[in-house]
Amino acid sequence: MKKRWLLVVLALVLVVALVVVAGCGQEPENNVDGNGEQKTEIKDVVIGSGGAGGSWYLLGAQLTEVLKDEIPDTTFTSVEGGAVTNIRHVDKGIDMDIGMAALPDIFNALEKSGPFSEEDITNVAPIINIAEDYVQLTVLAKSDIKSIADLKDKRILPGPKNWGIEFIMQELLALQDMTYESIQSNGGEVSFVSWGEAPSIINDGHADLVAFKGAYPTSNIMEIEANNKARVISIESDILEKFFIKNKGFYEGVIPAGTYQGQEEDAQTIAHTSVIFARKDLSEDFVYEFLTVLMDNADKFNQIKGVNLTDNPLKGIDPEILHPGAKRYYEENGIL
Repeated sequence: MKKRWLLVVLALVLVVALVVVAGCGQEPENNVDGNGEQKTEIKDVVIGSGGAGGSWYLLGAQLTEVLKDEIPDTTFTSVEGGAVTNIRHVDKGIDMDIGMAALPDIFNALEKSGPFSEEDITNVAPIINIAEDYVQLTVLAKSDIKSIADLKDKRILPGPKNWGIEFIMQELLALQDMTYESIQSNGGEVSFVSWGEAPSIINDGHADLVAFKGAYPTSNIMEIEANNKARVISIESDILEKFFIKNKGFYEGVIPAGTYQGQEEDAQTIAHTSVIFARKDLSEDFVYEFLTVLMDNADKFNQIKGVNLTDNPLKGIDPEILHPGAKRYYEENGIL
């Protein structure tokens, strides 16, 4: 009996030894990217888009629909966000991997200026231009507000706190020697509501101006016009000049007369390109595949008002700050 148990134990030891030896003889799985760096399998990707109803928001929703079919092993989720918030979240890589932002905000982040002057943002890299966006300071057509100077005692909706449009609004007020506090001390009000809430608030007479940003005509202003005619106010030339000197990546744009029911004259304003960007440490191969899907399906995305992935995908973007995966795509396809 003892001999039988001894034989069983010896047999088990031999089997274990053979398994270990066999395992040691196997080559490790090749799991490196194009740079020879270890790849991390990406299962869940969160995309930060924009305010409800805007072109970024609509693009985010369309992206998730296309990507789930084209890259089925990864789950994509689009969440409402804003340029400044998206950059901060993507940089940390905690609850966002890819985002949308104004290109000037990317510059500000990497150069520690504007809203990022006290922050060390290093983990963001642009992938592609997606749109040309316009600041649209919107009032009802019957309003007596003609310029930023008229806002000194008004009720304004500058956008959600820490969004790109809210930063722009602060800058424009400062160039007229105004602050949120000075408006409030003069009897005005400042409320940081979402773009989805803003149309009903101004239509109900509880606000005098709301700041939007996006392609024109934007759906948020069209929602206002379901009840009241609206118009975008012009920003004075001297204010624009000072703003452009201080803020890199912006340029003058025009909202043409007739864009909205109450828009009887052209309105000069601030414009910029917007981009999709990613965590810089996101896999090169993954970003290459992501961008390939975007460009292969550009006709679908370009149907969204204001979105254009193909005309000038690198406008204003320094190739040196591109994500490596995007740079490889553009080089292989003769765009760089």
